[in-house]
Amino acid sequence: ALAADIGATRFLVAGNDLPQEAAGALGGAPEIVFECVGKPGMLARAIECVAPRGLVLGLGACWHPDPIDSLLALVKEVRVQFAVGYAKADFGMAVEALAAGAVEPRAMVTDTVTLDQLPATFEALRHRSHQCKVMIDPTGAHHPH
Repeated sequence: ALAADIGATRFLVAGNDLPQEAAGALGGAPEIVFECVGKPGMLARAIECVAPRGLVLGLGACWHPDPIDSLLALVKEVRVQFAVGYAKADFGMAVEALAAGAVEPRAMVTDTVTLDQLPATFEALRHRSHQCKVMIDPTGAHHPH
């Protein structure tokens, strides 16, 4: 539902040739690509995927240097823009709500899984479920909910 709310028409799982897969699914390269991961290499992939004169919107925070192919970006005349989704006041409001006991964050945790259970859990999350937040416990300890 969220994807449809923001106008998204397709969801792709990255394969071997994401630019071609995206263009095939959309009937051409996308005019805008949102980079929301913040992992090194994601900006470069977004530049590969976006249409000539398109926009790559960086929303992910990459904590390490993230080199891009500036020649490809130049030839395609790609615009790269960054945006912050939260203001400092938003974090203050969240901390105040937690401190006042207005919300119970543990109530959002619907399951805790081990690393061994993670692949099956991700597969299950591809479909509708009751899950809200799934925590990963690498120690394998049991956490009843």
